Amino acid sequence: MNKEQQIIEEITSKYGDKIKEMNIRFFESSKKFDVNELIKIIERQRLLIKKIIIDISKNYQELKEADFIMFNGSFSRHSNIVSSDLDLNIMYDNKLRSILLPVELSINYILSKILKFKGCDRIHSIMVYTPLIGDNHPKLIDNKKINYEFGENLYYCRENYQQLLFETCNSSRDYKILLNYISNSNNTCLEEWETNFELIIDYGKYNIFDRQISKIRSKKLQNTDINILVNNIDNIIRIIEEFKYLDNTEIIYIKDLKKIIKTIPLTIIYKSLVIINIKENGLIKLDKLYSDLMLKDLITSIYFYLWILLRVEIVFENIGYDLSSHSSVEIKVETLKNVYKEIYHDDIIKNINNSVNKVFVELKKSLVKFREKLNGKYNSNNNAN
Repeated sequence: MNKEQQIIEEITSKYGDKIKEMNIRFFESSKKFDVNELIKIIERQRLLIKKIIIDISKNYQELKEADFIMFNGSFSRHSNIVSSDLDLNIMYDNKLRSILLPVELSINYILSKILKFKGCDRIHSIMVYTPLIGDNHPKLIDNKKINYEFGENLYYCRENYQQLLFETCNSSRDYKILLNYISNSNNTCLEEWETNFELIIDYGKYNIFDRQISKIRSKKLQNTDINILVNNIDNIIRIIEEFKYLDNTEIIYIKDLKKIIKTIPLTIIYKSLVIINIKENGLIKLDKLYSDLMLKDLITSIYFYLWILLRVEIVFENIGYDLSSHSSVEIKVETLKNVYKEIYHDDIIKNINNSVNKVFVELKKSLVKFREKLNGKYNSNNNAN
């Protein structure tokens, strides 16, 4: 028995029942919308996966040379649902790549097997956004292992994995490069992915990273012109008003379906929340925002939208597909409608469009109010001058 299989058996023995229970709770919660119950389940999933990562990491002494392990993405925003990808970042000096990249890929494989992911490519690092530091072309052999510059690792992927796997094997893992990249980005406003991280394991450097990222956020906010913020708000409202909802087409590519019902709406949601919550440096912890009475209706609408997405993901699980941006599979919309109706006794297209529309209505109200405040502040400053 190889090391990965041994760890998989040990972790499954310890956490297998809890993972099954978590999936069952997600399914049961999908039958009736209860925002407080959904918040609890999301938190339990996040904490459970944290514990699993911590326990897996104990099997790799090499990680003592790493800097820290953290989430970004949905697990750092506290908006994860049962099918969310895992934005997992093991940060270390690039001089240690030959030692720690094999460890990282091994952990990705173990997690993918334990969580029953259809591919290890559902686990990825924020560092793929930064400039690549290598040009190695990994080869996936029989969808069981990869051969790359530091040897071989057990690995398997979904279709159209090539670019992401190339980036995974050739991107930096140095947090200082990430800080520099964010600091020097030409964004005219804070971006969600620049502001939201959550620690899993600290090997001694996370506090340094956290202090530096806070300084970068503060500096960007200080340098953000009110006119730029107003312009960003106007652009988001325009995108909302021009959004093309899902129609009753007969056949659609899964990647196109995801773009319509998930990628575009979530991009709009998070860009908006960074602006609306700018007084907190754009930090997004959805459960904490829900406790803000001024934002309660908006955040409730976002949770409702996530709840409908949960239903859609469960339907995809039932028909054996991933709702993936990389999928070139065509699917009959009638198939989705039939399975959704069988499980939830409702219309999938109507539910999706209604949930997106509810979020957009609340976002637009919040953005308009915020824009009015900004315009008032701008006029006051001009009068003072």
